Amino acid sequence: MSQEKVDHKKEQKKNIKKTIRQRKISNIVITVLLVVFAVAVVGWVSYSGYKSYLTAKANAPRESIPIDVSQMTNYLNSLVSSEDEDVDSDTTVTQYDADGNVIEDTDAEAETVEGDANVGSLEEAASVIAADAAENAAEEATEGAETEGAEAETQAE
Repeated sequence: MSQEKVDHKKEQKKNIKKTIRQRKISNIVITVLLVVFAVAVVGWVSYSGYKSYLTAKANAPRESIPIDVSQMTNYLNSLVSSEDEDVDSDTTVTQYDADGNVIEDTDAEAETVEGDANVGSLEEAASVIAADAAENAAEEATEGAETEGAEAETQAE
């Protein structure tokens, strides 16, 4: 039995380079497989998390702000009625709804603001209204500054 052991040891010594090479190869293969598995797990977790994020984002309530344009329409209609004497009587007025679609065309006086701009859509009307408001604010600021200057002069005297 001892002779068998001796032969076995000789065989191991003879094949030691081959055995070391096999161990290195198996270690490299195991490492590569573990890395591939880890990348697959991380990718799957990331994809699942992103997918759940997108569904949560899609199902989340969205904040919306309702806008009532009836007051703007009333204001525009009041501009039409107040500017009647400045406009020719044979022009056509086009009325628009809240979405900017044409409601009806009637023979009436054209909508004008400041006598120059024909109001053709809600966007144009809003820009004209904003410009008028800015002009009025500027005029009020100048008038306020002039009155303050006059008051300062009278107090100085």
